[in-house]
Amino acid sequence: MEQTLPLTYLYKKIQTDKPFYLFESMTPRMLELIHRIHEWQNDADNPLQELQMQESSIALLSLFLEQMEQRTFPKQEASLNSQDVERIFQTRRLLLEALPQIPPLAELASKTAMSISKLQKCFQQIFGKSIAQYALTEKMNLARKLLDTKKYTVSEVGYRLGYASLSHFTQAFKKAFGQNPKEYRQDHLSH
Repeated sequence: MEQTLPLTYLYKKIQTDKPFYLFESMTPRMLELIHRIHEWQNDADNPLQELQMQESSIALLSLFLEQMEQRTFPKQEASLNSQDVERIFQTRRLLLEALPQIPPLAELASKTAMSISKLQKCFQQIFGKSIAQYALTEKMNLARKLLDTKKYTVSEVGYRLGYASLSHFTQAFKKAFGQNPKEYRQDHLSH
């Protein structure tokens, strides 16, 4: 009996004859694994060095694949060329430079010489998220970094990120990380 594999996002991408481009941001857990791999690479006295490096490498790959599988199939995919990919990364740069005030789609489209619909479609295809979702994720990652510095109060971080209402910031942070910023800050102050 022939076993059929589930039609996952990555499996579908690999099976196509069309070129594709995917980008995933590094999560804190991924960065931690990379740091460990680097440390073990320089630890020649450790007899388990190779095994630990392989274990962390597999865990890193697993985290990447998990992120890939969280992507949804786009309704319609754009044919990407190298110029489109460059424009999408220009859009990403513009978003990151503009945090906390995300430019309107029309402005991003104008600056990258793309139509709004093509910009949205290509961005979703490469990053696996809409422009708004991506911007919110990056905003929350910045919030976490600011809280980790221990220089700012929760209110200061919320206002720095453009939230006029602290409750909206708290809701967004909790949705992103599973705990409100005050709890997150308390947990990280004790470390």
